[in-house]
Amino acid sequence: MNKKEAAAIAAAFESSLASQAKPGRAEFEKKYLKSDLRFLGATMPVVRAECKGFYRENRLISRADLDVLTDVLWQTRCHELRSIGICLMVHFSQLYSHRDLPMVKQLVTEAGGWAHVDWLATDLLGSIYTRSSSIAAKLRSWSKHEDFWVRRASMLALLDEARHGNRAAFDLFAEFAATMIEEKEFFIRKAIGWILREASKKQPQWTFDFLMKHRQKASGLTMREGSKYLTPEMQAKLKQI
Repeated sequence: MNKKEAAAIAAAFESSLASQAKPGRAEFEKKYLKSDLRFLGATMPVVRAECKGFYRENRLISRADLDVLTDVLWQTRCHELRSIGICLMVHFSQLYSHRDLPMVKQLVTEAGGWAHVDWLATDLLGSIYTRSSSIAAKLRSWSKHEDFWVRRASMLALLDEARHGNRAAFDLFAEFAATMIEEKEFFIRKAIGWILREASKKQPQWTFDFLMKHRQKASGLTMREGSKYLTPEMQAKLKQI
């Protein structure tokens, strides 16, 4: 696949999405996400359906062709087309490995918003971590990056494994979160609370121990989110001075 062919596919995606757009949604989404991207106004179910349809018809696509297509979709600077690009990478996540971390990191820094950062981190980067936990060292460097979206991604990459009771993943997350626990950035505080909350569904003691250790430094948002599914007894102890 060359760039001209990829551009034709992107144009077909855009035409289909635009035909299914909802009046006023593009403007609303742009303001809600505080984004400088172009919006078409298509809903996420529509975006995912377009992605799934392409996936069904192109299951044997090569990594080289996928790279050309996803790059073209990303360069459109259209929110929904970028979403399809991420969706395709996630569908073909087995084609990606630890060698792709620089590329994923670049996308995270260019995304500049939770809607795409979180998708890249939890589903694509998370898949790479699940298959190659050796990327822990790289994620550790991400957790110290100057861009808070990269720091957020370092933690969200561990979300699925932590929620499934993987102690190594939770401990790595806890290490990262401890260094960010006093940050004022909302999206960092929210991410820490989110992962703690999800982990607590299977391993409440892990979340409780982390919050007890850091309760004097953790934000109210992190405490509320993280302790949401803990037992009443645990929640009461966390509130004790």
